[in-house]
Amino acid sequence: MGNATSYDVQHLLSLCVGGGLGVFVSAPFTTALQRLQTGLPLWELRLSEFMRAVRSGLAVRMGWTGVEKMLKQLVEEKVRGSSDGVAVRIGSGACAGAAQALGCTSFEAYMLKRGLAPHIPALQVLREVAQAPMRGVGFCALRDIPFCAIVFPSVHYGSKKLEALGWSRATSNAIAGALCGATTAFLVTPADVFKTRLQAGLPLWDAKITVGSLYATAPLRFVRSFCVFGAFFAGSEIFKERARNKASERGA
Repeated sequence: MGNATSYDVQHLLSLCVGGGLGVFVSAPFTTALQRLQTGLPLWELRLSEFMRAVRSGLAVRMGWTGVEKMLKQLVEEKVRGSSDGVAVRIGSGACAGAAQALGCTSFEAYMLKRGLAPHIPALQVLREVAQAPMRGVGFCALRDIPFCAIVFPSVHYGSKKLEALGWSRATSNAIAGALCGATTAFLVTPADVFKTRLQAGLPLWDAKITVGSLYATAPLRFVRSFCVFGAFFAGSEIFKERARNKASERGA
């Protein structure tokens, strides 16, 4: 029982570490994405202003995203149980995406406002978000449910294929996670654009928006998600492997 509990704690901590690492390495891309999706100029910013926006709330975002990754994984594992079919993994992934949309909409709105206006005090931003805490939840669901329904089974089976070719578990998870996460993020970009515009207080549609413009930030989302999920899966797996090795040494 003690070993099982120890593994559970290590597993949860590894998800937190991986989630925080993913946020850290992708922070500049996240800031650029927020500004481009809301129509704010990016190239006119001085480097110091851009870095201030990148650092704004970064520690909070790293901590929260670590917890979010942990909760999302727990939901997926609990729903899936001991089943291993593709359909079951798609369904459990969709449930994890729904949990993410419900649990993280308010935080995304907070971090968006902090990134767009880092000079505004955090408490003032919190008050603004509290007035409509679930604004954008529908578009979050349209983005997160299909995203997780695709990524969870894709990463699982993709990493298994790479391990069979002789790659280590950490490398296999990082490659499969980066490619699957980035590709799926590219596909669901329109939902993310509408979510961002709604939470920023912009009209959902205007004369400048076309089908092509909805995918204008998709390449940047691809790069950002490649960094996020590559770092997340590599970091969490390396953390788990080191924890297992230490446990084995103590047991020996």
